[in-house]
Amino acid sequence: MPLPYTKVVLIEGDHWPSQDTLARIKGWLPGRWTEFRANPRNKVDSFELEPVLDALATRDFDDTAQVVLMRGLPNRKEIREGLLAAIPRIQTPATLIIWDAYGIMAANAWDELRAKIKEYGRVITVAPPLANQAHDVQISAIMGMSKRHNLKLSFETAAVLLDWVGADRGLLESAVEDLAWADMTEPTVDQIRQVVLPGAVDIPVWEFYAALNSGSHARITTTAEGLRKNKYNPDIIMSFAVKQCRWQVLAAHLQAQGKPVADGLRDLGGSKDELAAVKRLHRYKPDRKLLRNMAEEDLPKREMLTAEPMLRDVAAFVKDVLPRSCPHGTDPVQWALHKCLERYGVAYEAMVDLREFGSEVQFGMALRSLSVVR
Repeated sequence: MPLPYTKVVLIEGDHWPSQDTLARIKGWLPGRWTEFRANPRNKVDSFELEPVLDALATRDFDDTAQVVLMRGLPNRKEIREGLLAAIPRIQTPATLIIWDAYGIMAANAWDELRAKIKEYGRVITVAPPLANQAHDVQISAIMGMSKRHNLKLSFETAAVLLDWVGADRGLLESAVEDLAWADMTEPTVDQIRQVVLPGAVDIPVWEFYAALNSGSHARITTTAEGLRKNKYNPDIIMSFAVKQCRWQVLAAHLQAQGKPVADGLRDLGGSKDELAAVKRLHRYKPDRKLLRNMAEEDLPKREMLTAEPMLRDVAAFVKDVLPRSCPHGTDPVQWALHKCLERYGVAYEAMVDLREFGSEVQFGMALRSLSVVR
């Protein structure tokens, strides 16, 4: 049954609502639906309010109700002020739905807009974002997801899944569905790793990535030796180093531009296609020559930065590890960027040379150059 007409609806809660919830809302508000998406985690989000207002003002010849959905609320003053002015002017039969997926309106600066929405419309509360909840609540939510798919996850295995995937309800639902499709009723940690982190099944490679993010000479050489024992040639090992050093360069560029590193890596596509991420780096004003070299490398298009722990390791390397060895009196942010560029160049040149000459001495020298903690 349709709701009585209302100018505006605020939906608060997780950005991964159930399909039933979305279907109910559409049932409540029949009409022509238009959707606009915004990502409040992206500090350079180019979302503009004008197309939203234009859609609200559109009139069909049969006077069909216009329902405009803002999925995500940009955390910007001009958006807040624009909505404050626009809501009272919304004309029948148009309705604006604001889906505050990330709890932006919880901040005091949005109190006036919240009051305006209550005056002209209504508020619907869905489940709060998983990332805003306590750790135990997050794990309980994962265990609940698994039960719906006839899976049995213990507290410990659910905690492992949370650590690898992150507190994102959508990604977790997808991971649980993958486990269900794999016909696992009570998956172990190793089985979860095979499904959720297929690239991490080769544990020596995973450990080498972690060592590169630690900067430790001992860990880098030890894990590289482990790869040699698993019959990886030096040029292949150095290609792994190139991939990880590339992510460190991207992280250093984000930091140098004053961007949030971990969120920036997610925005760049850290769990999807790295070359696409490289091509989008123009927003962060990177070194053009470096960017061109990175895009032209003869490497697979899909790169490994699939898990929250690795993403955090890359961010920590740039923010915490490198500054410890920064020379006195040097800007640590610029030095971190310089050092990441230097390490990337060392790894890339070593990879190319090892393919041609295969020098063990050069391999050892390159590993030493990648170390920042002796």
